[in-house]
Amino acid sequence: ETLSASLAAAEERAFSLEAAHDTLQAEVESLRSAVDLAYGQAESERGHLEAELLAAQEALIAAREGFDRDQDRLETELGQARAALTAAEDAAAEDRAAREAAEAARAFAADAVARAQDDATKAAQRHHQSVTALEAALNEAEITGEPGDAASALRIALDRLAGLEGKKEMLVISDFQTGSWDGTLPDLPPSVKAVAMPTGAPAGNLSLAALELDPSLPLDGEPIQILGRVRNFSEERRTTRVTITLGASRQSRTVEIGPWSEGQFHAEMPSPAGEGEFAVKATLEDAEDALSADDVRWAIGKRRDPLRVATRFDPESVSEVETEVWSRLLTSFAWTRVTDDPAGAEVLVLAGHPDRAAKMAKGVLAKGGTLIYRPTAGHQAIGPWFDALQLASGRWETRNPQEEGWRLRIPVAAERDSLFKLFALGEYGDPSAGTSSTRWTAPPAPNALMEFDDGVPAVWRGDGEGKVWWWNLPFDPEQSTWPSQPAFLPLIGEMLLLSKPRELPPAHTLVAPGQGAKWEPERFPEGGTVVLLGEDGGTIPLAEDAASGTLTYRTAGTLQPGAYRWSLRDAALDRDITLARTAVNFPDTEMDCRAIDPAIIDRWTQSSTPGGFGRALNWAAIRDGIPLWPWCLAAALALFTVEGTLLWMDSRSVRKRILTPNA
Repeated sequence: ETLSASLAAAEERAFSLEAAHDTLQAEVESLRSAVDLAYGQAESERGHLEAELLAAQEALIAAREGFDRDQDRLETELGQARAALTAAEDAAAEDRAAREAAEAARAFAADAVARAQDDATKAAQRHHQSVTALEAALNEAEITGEPGDAASALRIALDRLAGLEGKKEMLVISDFQTGSWDGTLPDLPPSVKAVAMPTGAPAGNLSLAALELDPSLPLDGEPIQILGRVRNFSEERRTTRVTITLGASRQSRTVEIGPWSEGQFHAEMPSPAGEGEFAVKATLEDAEDALSADDVRWAIGKRRDPLRVATRFDPESVSEVETEVWSRLLTSFAWTRVTDDPAGAEVLVLAGHPDRAAKMAKGVLAKGGTLIYRPTAGHQAIGPWFDALQLASGRWETRNPQEEGWRLRIPVAAERDSLFKLFALGEYGDPSAGTSSTRWTAPPAPNALMEFDDGVPAVWRGDGEGKVWWWNLPFDPEQSTWPSQPAFLPLIGEMLLLSKPRELPPAHTLVAPGQGAKWEPERFPEGGTVVLLGEDGGTIPLAEDAASGTLTYRTAGTLQPGAYRWSLRDAALDRDITLARTAVNFPDTEMDCRAIDPAIIDRWTQSSTPGGFGRALNWAAIRDGIPLWPWCLAAALALFTVEGTLLWMDSRSVRKRILTPNA
């Protein structure tokens, strides 16, 4: 029953749903009918609207076609109007520009003439000012002693020009003096023009070309030979007087010199006592020539320490008397000092063959010293230094004391030797007087200074690494009468003077002009300040250098010709003590004032471009300038002519464009 009741309820519900469905279906159909109606109405209205739109489009197309026709016509008319206006404006502008150009041309021409005249005036003034300044600089310039070097100066100028661009010119203003321009000149590159401007005129000149001292390092009391040369750089024979000054001593010499030649002078003066370095001055008193700086010349000498002499004699072959004679000889001279150390000796006297004689002789000669060897009965020589005498073929000879000994003589070839110069006037006796009863017999020597009457050499001198003497004369009065002659002592003294080692003056004594000087003192200077004094007493700036371990004084700058003194200034005592000297002489290359052959300079200036650089210069134009007003006037006339032509051509062109109708 329950199921039946439920089924009945369900059936009722199903009937109810079907009824609702039928209702809804009816409503849907109603709506569909309404939609179909609305759609039909819309389609009808759409057709009507499309017809109206088509009609409107056709009307618009017709209107647009009419507008386009009107627009084309208007644009054509507007373009024609614009073209006419542009042509009119162009014509007016061109006419106005032509008038303005003409006015500007007139103003430019007038201004150009005025500026050209003003520039020419200023250029002439500047040129005059530069010439005046150059002349003033040349007039105020002082002659220095530095030698000229044209080749180096030109190389420096060319090196500076090498780094520049554009047109390069070099004007060489010089007297083209022979000494400075004789060297090889540098080649000119093709990019550089060179013009030579010679100045000055050749002038005659007398010059002190040389001054020498012999010896330059004299011993105490040794006379000094002063030798000098004077050159005549002129076409006339000249006679001049030379004054030589050494301390308080003063001598004069008259020298006559032929054209373009030289003369010599000589003087002898004693070396100053008690001085280290000393100065000798020579002066041309009446030169009256082109240069005065070369009329004075200096030479510096230095008194050297006494000659250190050592002796070694073989006691078995040399008598005690001869040993004593040698000892007394060496102590009688002021310029000798006997030493017991052969290693420190400058002169070694050997007789016979004492112990280690060869080693001692070699050591002295290796230092440039002197060996004096006296042969004895057992030994004729020592070492290889006397091989030229061929002594091995000889023998020792002795004469009876009752017989007359062998006599001495001086060969003719040796009469002018420096050993016998002191005896030229006979004041000091005859050095060849006396006889000898002992000797070493040897073949005649072609360069013997003294020989026996039978040709056996008695005194011979050889030069090599050092200086050697072979003295074949006994110093024992019992074996020879020679030691008792008046000339004996002077002859030995001359031999010792000639035995000095070869020495050069210190480097600081002579300095080239234009260079600095330096001095290294042998001992540290104490008690004052080291200064360098010129001839006028003025001080030269110095710099002290001890970095290398050796105290050195250097000049801060270069030195000009003159005599200078390195002095120790004692401020407390207000005095200067001279320690050393320096001489700076005028250079030889600057003495000849002649100019070189002009052809040499012409070839040099034309070396880079033939015919282009050696051209003649218009010195009047360089001095006075070139007048520019004719060129400016011609330029102004040319501008006016061009202006008139352009205006005429332009006016025709404008008139033609205005009168010609448009196409």
